[in-house]
Amino acid sequence: MKFNRKSRQSSGGNHLVNVPVQVTGFTQNDSGAVGVVGTDLRNGKEVTVFLTTEGKEAENPNRKSLQALKEGFAIGRNRFTLEAGGLVAFKGVQSRSGDQLVAPWADVLAFNASDRDQYVGQSQSAMLRVFNNNESGAVRGALYVFENDPELHIKTDISEAVAAYAASTTKAAFLVRAVDAEGVVDYDMTAKRYNRDANRPMEPAEIGVYVERLAGQIQDEHPEASINIVPVTILDVSPKWLAGEAGVRAVSAISNSYVNEGPDGHVEQVAKNTYFKLGGENNQFVNSIIPTDPYGPGHDPALLGGLKYSSRFEVENEAGQSTDAAANSTADSGAELEEAASADYGPSM
Repeated sequence: MKFNRKSRQSSGGNHLVNVPVQVTGFTQNDSGAVGVVGTDLRNGKEVTVFLTTEGKEAENPNRKSLQALKEGFAIGRNRFTLEAGGLVAFKGVQSRSGDQLVAPWADVLAFNASDRDQYVGQSQSAMLRVFNNNESGAVRGALYVFENDPELHIKTDISEAVAAYAASTTKAAFLVRAVDAEGVVDYDMTAKRYNRDANRPMEPAEIGVYVERLAGQIQDEHPEASINIVPVTILDVSPKWLAGEAGVRAVSAISNSYVNEGPDGHVEQVAKNTYFKLGGENNQFVNSIIPTDPYGPGHDPALLGGLKYSSRFEVENEAGQSTDAAANSTADSGAELEEAASADYGPSM
């Protein structure tokens, strides 16, 4: 059985959302405060956004005003100016209708169109996970970006298609699903990419053979079903972001947006529409993660492509097989952290 976490409610009954706005210009209100004019990328509507003037965020000395962003500011020898084409995530906006919004905080994902195209990513189906090593205290984070387009899900020529995808990204995972006429009967996700026997990373062709073998095992258990595989790209959270306690707390808090918890403490992990900022020499890290609906229910990545769970899946679950992705993948051991760096970095779903 699935549970949705109750959304945190703001005054007036509208829960808080994060609004990604592509900047087209600036404006001023009657008080002289600067606001951003742009396109709400969730729905394509033009909006005007101002920052709050009261509350703890307004009093925070680290919050840049929209006027400062417009006029530009210096950090060391570098100067940053928010321009048309840039992208700002306005956080903590009440989800009321209307074209004028007020936000307590603005996170700049890109100061201009060039930076936006180079460093900003977006996925309708992303999931953030945090891994803790209770022995060493090490913390790692990973953003799983699921392929949302059903036309790009792998159904035939599995070995070749998996190998091609694995070769196209730094870290890949594959959500292997058995699907009958009603829906998903069974699933598993693997990110295996290390050949332990040879003590070296797997070649893409080896990953293809491995995933094809896993798919064969799943289909042997469900001969009436067909195989449908969702490719996944894994992006590591920047080690610099996790270098201090404040960063760990921030990333852990964001990861809670991707978890639903039932009244009995039973949890599941969900995917959500997410914007993220890339960093590192090859854009291999994420250093900002913005779920647009942090308190909403999200969606089950095992059902991507408009699928449902088959009645046979429910029967097997009642017999003792958990449908809970988090229950099947929770691990705080050093072994999982080692695998996260070298081999099976991914939840077993």
